[in-house]
Amino acid sequence: MMSFFSCKISCISPTTILFSTSFVMLLGIAVCSPPEDPIKCSNNRSNCTITNSYGAFPDRTTCRVAEVVYPASEDELIEAVAVATKNNRKVKVATRYSHSIPKLVCPDGEDGLLISTKNLNMIRNVDTMTGTMTVDSGVTLRQLINESAKVGLALPYAPYWWGLTIGGMMATAAHGSSLWGKGSAIHDHIVGLRIISPGRFEDRYVKVRTLNETDVDLDAAKVSLGVLGVISQVTFQLQPIFKRSITYTMKNDSDLGDQALTFGNQHEFADLTWYPSQKRVLYRTDDRVPLTTKGDALNDFTGFRPTLSSALAVIRSLEENQESRADAEGKCVAATLTTSLLRSNAFGLTNNGIVFTGYPVVGYQNRLQSSGTCLDSLNDALITACPWDSRVKGEFFHQTTFTIGMSKVKAFIQDVQRLVSLEPKSFCGTEEYNGILMRYVKASSAYLGKEEDGIDFDMTYYRSKDPLAPRLFEDILEELEQMAMFKYGGLPHWGKNRNLAFEGAIKKYKNGGKFIRVKERFDPQGLFSSEWTDQVLGLKQGLSIVKEGCALEGLCICSQDSHCAPNKGYYCQQGKIYKEARDPIKCSSGNSNCIITNSQESFPDRSICRAADVVYPTTEAEIISAVSTATMKKRKIKVATRYSHSVPKLVCPDGEDSLVISTKKLNEVLKVDKEAKTITVQSGMTLKRLIKEAAKYKLVLPHTPYWWGLTVGGMLGTGAHGSSWWLKGSAVHDYVVELRIISPGGDEDGYYKNRTLKEGDDDDLNAAKVSLGVLGVISQVTFKLEPLFKRSITLEETNDDSGLGEEALNFGKKHEFGDITWYPSQHKVMYRIDDRVPSTTPGNGVNNYLPFQSIAASLLVASRKIEELAEAINYADLKCFGGKAVSATLKGMAFGLTNNGKNFKGYPVIGYQNKLQASGGCLTPGSCLLKSYCPWDPRIDGEYFFIQGFSIGISKVKNFIQDVQKLVELEPKSLCGLDMYNGILMRYVSASTAYLGKDEDGIDFDIPFYRSKDPMAPRMFEDILEETEQMAMFKYRGMPHWGKNRNVAFEGAIKKYKDNEKFLDVKQRYDPSGLFSNDWTDQVLGLKEGLSIYKEGCALEGLCICSEDIHCSPKKGYFCKPGRVYKEAKVCRKVKSIGII
Repeated sequence: MMSFFSCKISCISPTTILFSTSFVMLLGIAVCSPPEDPIKCSNNRSNCTITNSYGAFPDRTTCRVAEVVYPASEDELIEAVAVATKNNRKVKVATRYSHSIPKLVCPDGEDGLLISTKNLNMIRNVDTMTGTMTVDSGVTLRQLINESAKVGLALPYAPYWWGLTIGGMMATAAHGSSLWGKGSAIHDHIVGLRIISPGRFEDRYVKVRTLNETDVDLDAAKVSLGVLGVISQVTFQLQPIFKRSITYTMKNDSDLGDQALTFGNQHEFADLTWYPSQKRVLYRTDDRVPLTTKGDALNDFTGFRPTLSSALAVIRSLEENQESRADAEGKCVAATLTTSLLRSNAFGLTNNGIVFTGYPVVGYQNRLQSSGTCLDSLNDALITACPWDSRVKGEFFHQTTFTIGMSKVKAFIQDVQRLVSLEPKSFCGTEEYNGILMRYVKASSAYLGKEEDGIDFDMTYYRSKDPLAPRLFEDILEELEQMAMFKYGGLPHWGKNRNLAFEGAIKKYKNGGKFIRVKERFDPQGLFSSEWTDQVLGLKQGLSIVKEGCALEGLCICSQDSHCAPNKGYYCQQGKIYKEARDPIKCSSGNSNCIITNSQESFPDRSICRAADVVYPTTEAEIISAVSTATMKKRKIKVATRYSHSVPKLVCPDGEDSLVISTKKLNEVLKVDKEAKTITVQSGMTLKRLIKEAAKYKLVLPHTPYWWGLTVGGMLGTGAHGSSWWLKGSAVHDYVVELRIISPGGDEDGYYKNRTLKEGDDDDLNAAKVSLGVLGVISQVTFKLEPLFKRSITLEETNDDSGLGEEALNFGKKHEFGDITWYPSQHKVMYRIDDRVPSTTPGNGVNNYLPFQSIAASLLVASRKIEELAEAINYADLKCFGGKAVSATLKGMAFGLTNNGKNFKGYPVIGYQNKLQASGGCLTPGSCLLKSYCPWDPRIDGEYFFIQGFSIGISKVKNFIQDVQKLVELEPKSLCGLDMYNGILMRYVSASTAYLGKDEDGIDFDIPFYRSKDPMAPRMFEDILEETEQMAMFKYRGMPHWGKNRNVAFEGAIKKYKDNEKFLDVKQRYDPSGLFSNDWTDQVLGLKEGLSIYKEGCALEGLCICSEDIHCSPKKGYFCKPGRVYKEAKVCRKVKSIGII
């Protein structure tokens, strides 16, 4: 997002210009150039292109066809379909004005056939006794209205624009506004139709079906997207003509959420027009009145009138000028003026067809229900045109249109109002197009109709002619769109919207599967389908078009900055209100064809992890459905967390036909028992929220990891912990007293098993508490908590690490939450003296650990560049300088501790446990102006590192520390690089009953260090880092942290756990087919070989221990050599022609 500013212009005021041109528009023009034919052919009716009435599809592509036909009768229509079917040609149907924004009319390839319904425009039958009328599918809404009125009948509800055709309205579910009767959708007033579809040889290649209300297939054909065939004729149920009374009233929008829910039930034809930035709503009170009521009103909506092309050009130029100068104030002035002028002109309503004299406006239904006079005229050389006519410089816009179910409308409106409160001028641009139109729609029996009563929100806004140009308040408009479609499950209007609105849309329709089955019967070869309709229906992937700038055009949801406009200051950020705009799972088609990664977007072997589908359950029942369906189909399954912080490939299912179950939406508190001091939560809840929810009841989890972006399920999957030898120790899983886990089952079980495991009742809990995700999906977890308490923290630094080996063993016994940060090359140690104190002790300290805060991208990039420079020129002194600077800065800022939540005044820092135990400020979006990120965010060139994490048993800790000190004696600058990541963190861990927990009390060593973007590039002091790793894992039998480390650390790891066989036995019982396992977990658990990947340069990435020089980088002087302290180690060392470096 960029900085928004307001500019002023001297001389002629834009407001004056706008007023003048708007006034001309309001006058209306007697003549107009009608829209041109959307089909253009270079050779009579061959070699053609088809577009929409706006001259541009969402992806701006050109749609080509080999030929177009214009049948005038059903017989000609049948012949066209039969010939195309016989020749296996793709077919699409085009309407007279082609008003659909998406690519519904585009057949695949350039050899397709286009059938235009332009000449299918006859009224076939009128039955005044039954009130029915049968018409050709190319008849326009205007014709239908006029012909019905001639015989005293009326279509009760209709869209507001009469340039749509019958077939077009049915294909896209076009509607008006009403919750009364059968509702406002045209298709719900259809009682019969005839449809021409492909047939077999014995059918002469064509099938003609007549469907009426007794045919279930009518519910598919009523909203067809044009993929079932060509609708030939349609029969409508009409009503006797009636009169309506309309009054517009402007009100404040403060209670809109409540009013919107009741207004549609109070008035039959009600709608609302919302101006969010003006905080106003226009209520249309619109009801039937007796035919005797005086009035002969006419609706000629101002926005649908012919308009001077010169006026359109001026308005567009002003809008472009506002955008180029980021003139939000100018947009707001223009919007206020536009709405005032429209309102003063009664939006085109007149009491007698000539002038507006006041409300109510009373008239016949056929004169009020729809309009569009810019269609009416002979050519006038484009002196005038419809406002959106692409032949003139006029309106060019996006339309985002969706239906929100009534149960969610109020919450959605309130979220939009929250956006406005953050950016008050952000919706002025939509108000220049007369705000957000809110129309009432009713649940429909049509398979692709509305699922429940709701409100359709129709929002029009500026589109640049340059697809790479962001619009003013780009982020707000994108957030509203994503919030509507994904948070509130909005149903997209089939004839409007940008690509992203259709992502996963078909899954929102309970009868979507029925529609697809009808499609397969009517058109088994898919001749009337296209790649786009297949993508929308979930039959193909590729709906999202991921490329530079794709998010600006709604072709994708941004996942990296290049999808926005970084060169213009627009970056991919989380939403302001709807925070779910980013995900470690990225899918190219809805929730299918997915890639899953970790928070650094790089696994140890740099491979890409793919899955066929991802599901986001919100309840245990939805988890069960996902697991049972996958088990029945024998699909591989993996579970992913909200932020995917595990470094190894725990989340990767084997193959590309697999399923990922994300726990992102499993984030609710299920139960709190204050007396028992327990809390039960869903497994996707983050540590941050767990801490917050527990504190509401004055309860707290006594020991936790330091990073609160982990989820409950993720912590149990990897054995995550804090630092303590006290109580049950620092591991989160040792405070679990109950959990529920969903695993595969047999046919007799319904293909799933749901187990409840309780402390003391079931030894299987010891397997599930640290599961590596191979036992199933944990749905909910119950933790034993403690009453909220206070802690006192003091950080003390010593410049002598010679006694660290001895002191480390004693320090954890003295201080409950103690930890140690060691800077080996500086010979410094930072001791954290951290203990409980009485709750009466004054202090309200807060921990906002600096390395977990959002940091300006420029600083992160600069730090990385320094690190890369030091590596490139082998300049150890630069790393040592950088390491000292980092540690000194952190110390000077108390590592992010404050005494009162604002500033640091001195030690001790005293505060409540929930404020001190964990942090992660960078998970809350930082300033877009500063463009700040988590330091490891892959969208910028910031931190990119390996992290070794291992526990050394207490009996071996001193010797390990001394061996590391010996390496530093040999190469004093060798571990300066670690200090740039704040050294080696030493945390205390206790022995656990969990089968894959710690076997004895020990100290966990966390060692982060530089990783090159080039996998073949050795790092400075490569040999020292490799030797430290091998020494820890093999000489001292270190236990790897399951959520960190490179492949080498896991070699033979399972044999270090005394209860490993018990774990494997539980795994075999819970998932005998290994659906939740993958190659990586099988290798780690010793069930398969191949954990070490032997190839050129493999030792540099920790994929192997070198056994020959090629595993290092001999071209760069790195050869496989023995360790210098741990002689059994095999490491990549830089060797000169003589001697050793």
